[in-house]
Amino acid sequence: MAFEETLRFPTRLEPAEIHARLAKIRDAAAAAGFAELAELLNDVETRSGAEVGKAVIRAIGMVSGKTEHESLSRQLQIVAINLKNLK
Repeated sequence: MAFEETLRFPTRLEPAEIHARLAKIRDAAAAAGFAELAELLNDVETRSGAEVGKAVIRAIGMVSGKTEHESLSRQLQIVAINLKNLK
């Protein structure tokens, strides 16, 4: 018997929702003592879409493969899927 899994992420987040998620990720990283990640996501609300995209991709690289940051990784992936909505 084969299992087929799919991930269902929200793919139509508005810019305000994207920024809100990134702020929550930033706050969670700061609370966990992950200052480098929190600093990377500072002021995302005021950055261009391209700058936010670069920060998100870099942030994913920071948490990738680290089980202690799996929750942050999932949230960053949701944001990454929605980067196209930042115009």
